[in-house]
Amino acid sequence: MFKKILIAVIVLSSVLVFSTQFKRTVEDKIVIEPGGNAVITRTEYVPSSDLAKVYIQHSEALSDREVREEVFSNFYDEISKGYFFLYASVPNFGDRDIDISVDKSGNYKSVITMKVSGLIKQSKEFPGSYEFSSKNFSEEKIMLKYFEDLIEGKAFETAFLGSSKNSLFSAKTTTIVLPEGSEIFELLSPHGDKPLKDWSIDLGGGTKFKASLTYDKHTLTIKEEATTGGGSPSNLMKSDNEDLMDKLRDYAAFTVVFKSSKTRALTEPKPYDFKEDYSGS
Repeated sequence: MFKKILIAVIVLSSVLVFSTQFKRTVEDKIVIEPGGNAVITRTEYVPSSDLAKVYIQHSEALSDREVREEVFSNFYDEISKGYFFLYASVPNFGDRDIDISVDKSGNYKSVITMKVSGLIKQSKEFPGSYEFSSKNFSEEKIMLKYFEDLIEGKAFETAFLGSSKNSLFSAKTTTIVLPEGSEIFELLSPHGDKPLKDWSIDLGGGTKFKASLTYDKHTLTIKEEATTGGGSPSNLMKSDNEDLMDKLRDYAAFTVVFKSSKTRALTEPKPYDFKEDYSGS
């Protein structure tokens, strides 16, 4: 992707000598309508740094007439695929739905407004109720593709940090607002295990994830922190890493069951179109 090329050019050249921790934050707000359609507002902030320069150059490419179509296509694919892995539906947005600003100090901020369908479905286990899920993979091959995408992305970040002295810290808060009048009454695991509200994973080499889930009657909040280290992910590289892969599958995965008197005919989710060879997409 074009974004990855920019990171290769700028970040790699800037972090090999000095010990640096790059930072970025993401805030997602997902407001779900009674029929399952939703509006996602994604806000990303990168404080002034060489990493911010990467984002700024990428935003400039989005406005460049010669390359913007390809750049946006790649960017849209990267973003939409990530949401598909989480919520099993591809969001829609165009270049006019992206608002990017850079202040005088070089701090980068972007806001993307997306629309998505099919985020809630009827509950089979609790007839008359509804479900919202995160990482409820409908097919094993989608789960395997999720693993591939996650591991490839973290390996890429590690490679371009260039040294075990360097790291990338990402903080993400996701707020999910269920339809008005909803009331959550059950928490399940999409994969049949005991449902969790807290998760942590250590891939080795300084790369770690942790997340927590809280909710009230109709609002869920997921807080995540991820640190990508510059060292080799030693735990991931072990031959007996089945438990670790299970943790990656279960990380921030949940299903909430809720009652809703206002829910009407439900919309269908939009699938992601993976390539036939199921790689490189």
